[in-house]
Amino acid sequence: MRPIKFIVTGAAAAAVHLWVLWLLVDLTQLAPLLANPAAFILAFVVSYLGHSLWTFNHKQHVHRNALVK
Repeated sequence: MRPIKFIVTGAAAAAVHLWVLWLLVDLTQLAPLLANPAAFILAFVVSYLGHSLWTFNHKQHVHRNALVK
């Protein structure tokens, strides 16, 4: 089951990255070089939280310590 959760979480993060990038470039006319880092950061948060809380079920650790690692 964990490989499926890993794939779903990764696909969700990729979809968030593409959707936010499209939203920022097409709707707000933000330059792609500025929109891409913003989209990446949001996708990274989705990936981190998805893997941490769902894929690997780490609900007891301190996210600040884990994020640094």
